[in-house]
Amino acid sequence: MIDLAGEGFVEKAIRDLSRYLESIKQEEKEKIRHLEEKLESLKKLKEIKDKRVNGGQLSWDDVKMAQEITCWGNLAYCCSPRKGCPYSFAVMDALGLNPKKFSKFKEKAVNKYICEKLGIVEPTT
Repeated sequence: MIDLAGEGFVEKAIRDLSRYLESIKQEEKEKIRHLEEKLESLKKLKEIKDKRVNGGQLSWDDVKMAQEITCWGNLAYCCSPRKGCPYSFAVMDALGLNPKKFSKFKEKAVNKYICEKLGIVEPTT
């Protein structure tokens, strides 16, 4: 039954839509802030890459700063290059690393560590 004396359908629709819009605005603000931070990080990566390309010696601070843009803050935790993550590729590009070679190195290092910890002989394939 319609309550003609109280809040009607129009008023309820206005209230509900207003609340929904406010929640979307907040979500979008957070997304925009996150993307702005990523953009600033990518600009820092560009500076690091320019330094390397122009013959400058990268410091450990440069390497650490470059890796901070990745999801976990370190290339060691990045997924395979097959995932196509733009952030890990950007970091490797800035540092002058080949993604395929890096992935193969990481695989070998992990296998070696596991074999050492388990006391087994690493296969020679």
